[in-house]
Amino acid sequence: MSVLTHTKAENRKRRRPLLPALIFTVILTQIPFLVTLVISTFHWNIIYPKDTKFVFFKNFKVKILFQKKSGYGSALIEGIKKTTTKFLCIINADGSMNPQSVINMLNNIKKFEYDFIFASRYQGKGGSEDDNLLTFVGNKFFTWFGNFFLNLNITDILYTFILGKTLSFNNLKLKCFDFRICPEIPIKVTNMGYKYLCIDDFERKRIK
Repeated sequence: MSVLTHTKAENRKRRRPLLPALIFTVILTQIPFLVTLVISTFHWNIIYPKDTKFVFFKNFKVKILFQKKSGYGSALIEGIKKTTTKFLCIINADGSMNPQSVINMLNNIKKFEYDFIFASRYQGKGGSEDDNLLTFVGNKFFTWFGNFFLNLNITDILYTFILGKTLSFNNLKLKCFDFRICPEIPIKVTNMGYKYLCIDDFERKRIK
C-alpha cells in the first residue's frame, strides 16, 4: 500500500485556482451585508425623506406584537390599541398600498384638521392594478349601499388604506374581528360625527 503525501507548498498550489471563486463569493455576499448594516444605523423616514441622521443601534429597538386573536379585524384592533403616536395609518403588507401616499394623507390631516383620511381608488385620478370585474362591481355596490342607506360620504368603502388620529381610532371601539371591519370603520366615523376626507389613490398589484 502506498501513501501520497503533499507538502504545504503543494497544497497551496492546489488550492490557488479556487482563490478567484472565493474572492468573488466574499464580494458578492459580504459587501452587501456590510452595506445593509451601515444603512440600518441611519434614521430614514419616508414621510420626511430629507430628515436623515445617524442613530447607531436605536433602529434595532423594535417592538414586535403577536396577534392574540385570529382575523384581519383583530390584527387592526390590537395594533390600534398598542399605538402610542399621535397619528396612525392602516396599510396592508401585500404591497398594494403605496407608502408614498401617506405623505399626502398626513399633510391633509394636519393642514385641514381632519380626524381621518380615506384613500380611494374610485375618485379623481385614482385607480387599481389589482381590481377585476367582480371586485370592482362589488366595491361599487357596497359603497353605493353605504352612502344611500347609511348616510356616508365615501367613494371606496372597502379600501382600508386609512390615516387618522390615534385617539379617534380608539374612540371608535371597533368590534369586528374579520373583514367586516372595512365598512365598520367609515360607518362609525360618520355616526360619531368625525371630520373626514377621501383622496385619490392608485392601488398597485399586490405581491404574491
